[in-house]
Amino acid sequence: MKRVLLALTAGFLALCVIEGGLSLLSLPTLGEGVFGFRDDSMTENAAIEGQLTGLERRKAAAENPGLYQVHPDPLVGFVMRSDANLLIHEGSIRTDGLGLRVRPGSDLGPEALRLVVLGDSVAFGFGLSDDETLAHRLEVEIAAAQGPEDRPVSCRTVAMPGWNHRNAVHFLLDHWDELDPDLVLYMPIANDLYDTDGVYETGHRRWALDPASRDPWVSTYQGATYRFAKRALGDLSVEAILDAQQRAGAPALISDLSVSSTRGYDENMASIQLLERQIVRRGGSLALLQYTEYVYIWHLFRRLTEAEVKAPVIPLFKDVPGDLTLPTDAHPHGDTVAAAARWIAADLLSRGWVEGDPGRVPVPGEPYASLRASSRSREDFVRQSDLARDQDLDRLTQRVDSEELIGLHQIYGGVNPDGSAGPRCLFLLGAGGTHLDILLAPLSQRPDLYPIDVAVEVNGQLVGSISLTDHRTEVEARFALSAGENELSALEVKLAAERWVTVNDRGVPRLASMRPLRLAVVSP
Repeated sequence: MKRVLLALTAGFLALCVIEGGLSLLSLPTLGEGVFGFRDDSMTENAAIEGQLTGLERRKAAAENPGLYQVHPDPLVGFVMRSDANLLIHEGSIRTDGLGLRVRPGSDLGPEALRLVVLGDSVAFGFGLSDDETLAHRLEVEIAAAQGPEDRPVSCRTVAMPGWNHRNAVHFLLDHWDELDPDLVLYMPIANDLYDTDGVYETGHRRWALDPASRDPWVSTYQGATYRFAKRALGDLSVEAILDAQQRAGAPALISDLSVSSTRGYDENMASIQLLERQIVRRGGSLALLQYTEYVYIWHLFRRLTEAEVKAPVIPLFKDVPGDLTLPTDAHPHGDTVAAAARWIAADLLSRGWVEGDPGRVPVPGEPYASLRASSRSREDFVRQSDLARDQDLDRLTQRVDSEELIGLHQIYGGVNPDGSAGPRCLFLLGAGGTHLDILLAPLSQRPDLYPIDVAVEVNGQLVGSISLTDHRTEVEARFALSAGENELSALEVKLAAERWVTVNDRGVPRLASMRPLRLAVVSP
């Protein structure tokens, strides 16, 4: 039953979220690197000023229980603990000084063509050992198709569980000289639309302000909304969960129905364009790996084709059913990854991007053969994108109600697992009404926080505020919508609290300001 509830909830929220952990990493300081001095006494003030060497910080991080450590570039956010032996489920991981998976196998020498598999947890091989990853399986398949005169190919995994497009691309840009790729295979996944995760001192991932976000206080942290729904649905029957799923509404983040969602896709596309320009300048090539076919792919690849991004798309799966994933997780198991590697190897060999005979790459049999996705034209992506928008418009509800579990899919972010809101929270609502009704509740355990005002914005415009006067009283307010907003298909509603506090949620500290109980577009 537990696995059924988890699977339903995961489908209910569209994206599978993985919890990890981080620690501290840094580069040598300016004083050490430029002026060559260092105070070995390392006073407390010196440590605060960041005068620990990168090696010292890596040693400190090695003592942490978590999997991750901070990367010095805020646009990257985090990497794995460097120079470590780690474990995710049954998969063993060995990392290098950059916090990447170590490439298995012997050194192929400086003449080898350098290939990078770039992306998030799927490209990383979540739950798999180093010799089961897509990069390694691809290297094995290419080598088996090559003759003694062909140029060997060295494949590296440049991917992290939880990375978004910005994290992945900027890591590669930061470390281009060390990795020096000739060929990059980038795998976009829907969590590319999420904010960058932060890091606890223990090495575990957490919510943090994303400096690249339009409003960093509106958190689309990977897992917060998912955990809220999972907790809310956890004590219900299967029938009740299925009923809530029917009332979930349209997926706010990936629907491409409003400004924030559209901006996320546009920024995703911009990262790919930046990557393509960099690779072309360095004389290399870029290809995009389409893991599966779903809403996110239609909206993103539509943009890429309309922007005339030259990188070819290598389609992989139509879908990956549960029996082709890990027993404890929705990520692909080793045989599924191996099938994908064969398809990719055959494609690269056929294009002439790597040397060898594509006919020597075995064709995956069933069940994989019938799951292979077909190549799509520009018209296909546009048509599928339009269809997905129409379907989400049909699902879009004019109400988000955390108590009756209506419209939970339409929470962009800013909602904690316990249903409280942080400094900001953002929602998607169906338009077509004349007024917006909002019901807020205070945090009963924090009487010291109140009174506070909560500003209400609709599509970026301030429409008023709600005053929470004490920690006992729920407050309901109504705001008139303009005629122009009535003509839209969807509305974004942001709640912005003037103050907030840190609260303890089952042992985890979280920022909280109030509880958004209900938002509804109405015509009284």
